[in-house]
Amino acid sequence: MKLSREKQGEIILLSENFIWSFFPIITIFIYKQIAPLFTLLIGSFFAACFFLIIITYKKKWKELKNTKALKDIFIASILLLSLWLFVFTGLSYTTAGNASIFLLMEIFFSFLYFGIWHKEKFKLSHIIGAVIMILGAVLILFPGHFSINFGDLLIIFGAMFAPIANHFQQKARKQVSAETILFVRNIIAIPIIAIIALFSNQAIPSLGNLKIALPLLIINGAIMFGFAKILWVEAIHRISVTKATSLNTIAPAYTLIFAYFLLNEIPTFWQIMGFIPILIGAILLTKK
Repeated sequence: MKLSREKQGEIILLSENFIWSFFPIITIFIYKQIAPLFTLLIGSFFAACFFLIIITYKKKWKELKNTKALKDIFIASILLLSLWLFVFTGLSYTTAGNASIFLLMEIFFSFLYFGIWHKEKFKLSHIIGAVIMILGAVLILFPGHFSINFGDLLIIFGAMFAPIANHFQQKARKQVSAETILFVRNIIAIPIIAIIALFSNQAIPSLGNLKIALPLLIINGAIMFGFAKILWVEAIHRISVTKATSLNTIAPAYTLIFAYFLLNEIPTFWQIMGFIPILIGAILLTKK
């Protein structure tokens, strides 16, 4: 039986969630050797190399002549770069858990942007599903108390850029391939991140640190910023950005499982309880 376009998008996105759930774990290991901004910079470099190989193999270089698509990619690149810079700066003032939950504000901004500005209509079940999934994530990441600081505010502000950036990625994907979009994105980001990293107070990694972290840096770039992001762009090419963003909240559940085995982090009662609403919300969001 042939799957509908929407169902294809959901399956692709859930696959992306599974892969992306390793990102926080890999990043924690890298941070033992490399500072955050340099981790982002090196990851972007390896991602660019990954996409360079793909577009060369698939002979996609002619797509770079599409000026209309390049305009959309440029806008998306600047917005997404702003997001990640706010996130990585915010992480200097807050915890990884706080960062994860406040990044879920992207769902709220997606509903706000597409519902009010673009007049996109949502089914009641989808709205309820998104709300339930957020509540589940809150149970997992904030199991008893809530506080906010400067870093949290930076991350919330950064999350505002994501839905608009994904809207422009969605527009660009109608004209060129996902690989071309992501190659240009990283090429634009690399020099900007490099300048910011060099003028920051973060330590420049030594050759010894780079050698130790190199395998994980390559995985971060080629798999996380590479293959996983191809899946993301292909998913939002088939389903709405709002629905895709909402379904992304299932990723923390995967992360908990893998963190248990790889980092020996034992899930708490609240984290286990958070699985239930996340799964219910995912079912509601994928319901026609």
